Amino acid sequence: MIDRMIRPISLSPAIILSGLLVVGCNKSPLGSTDNAPAEKEVSGEIHKVDLVPWTTNTRCQGSLVADETTTLSAKVAGRVESVLVDVGDLVDPEKMLVQLDPTDFQLLAEQADAQLQQARAAVGLKPGDPLENLNPEKAPPVQEAKALLDEATQTLARMTSLATEDDWRSPRKGSRGLDISPR
Repeated sequence: MIDRMIRPISLSPAIILSGLLVVGCNKSPLGSTDNAPAEKEVSGEIHKVDLVPWTTNTRCQGSLVADETTTLSAKVAGRVESVLVDVGDLVDPEKMLVQLDPTDFQLLAEQADAQLQQARAAVGLKPGDPLENLNPEKAPPVQEAKALLDEATQTLARMTSLATEDDWRSPRKGSRGLDISPR
C-alpha cells in the first residue's frame, strides 16, 4: 500500500519537467501574435464626462466615538432649557454649552428677598427703610426681652419680700402657713 502512494508522487516531477521542455522548444517567441485572431471593431455611444458635485452625506448605522472626551461639571444645578452644541463639534474654552432655565433662579431670588423682608420686619424696619433708622431699643425682640426682664425682676422682688416677712402665722397648731386674712 505504501508503494502505491509513493509512485504517483514520484511521477509528478517528471511530468512537470517534460511539460516545460515541450513549451520551451516552441519556435515562436513569447508574445508573438502570428496565430492570434484579428481584432474586431466595436461600436458604441460616446458620452461627455462632466464634473458633478457629489453628496458628502453618508447614511450609516453605529456609534460616533470622539477621539477626546471631557468631563463637565456645573457650578449650579438647574433644568436645561437648550443645548447649544452637538456631538463632535469643536468648542472654544469660553463657549456656552447649555442654557439653563432661569425660572428656578428667579424663584430663589424672590425667596431670598422675602426672607430679607421678614428679618427686617423682625427688628422693626419697614420695607424701604434704611438701616440707619434701626433703633435697637424699639426693636420688637429687644422690647420683648426687656418685658421678660422686667417681669423676672418684679417676681424676684416679690418673692424676696415674701421670704423676709415675719407674717407667717400658723392657722393650726403644728403647721406653718401664710395668713391671708385681711388686717
